[in-house]
Amino acid sequence: MVDSVISCVVTKLGDLLIQEAVLLSEVKDQVEGLQTKLRRMQCFLKDVDTN
Repeated sequence: MVDSVISCVVTKLGDLLIQEAVLLSEVKDQVEGLQTKLRRMQCFLKDVDTN
C-alpha cells in the first residue's frame, strides 16, 4: 500500500516538474524576445536623439 502511494506521489511530482520546466523555457523565450525589441527601440531612440 505504501509503495503504491509513494509511486503515485513520485509520478505526480515528476509530471509537475516537467510542466514547470516547459513553462520556464517559454518564459525565457519571451524575455529574450522582449530584450531584442527593447534593444531595437534603444537604437531607434539613439538615432532620433542624434538628429
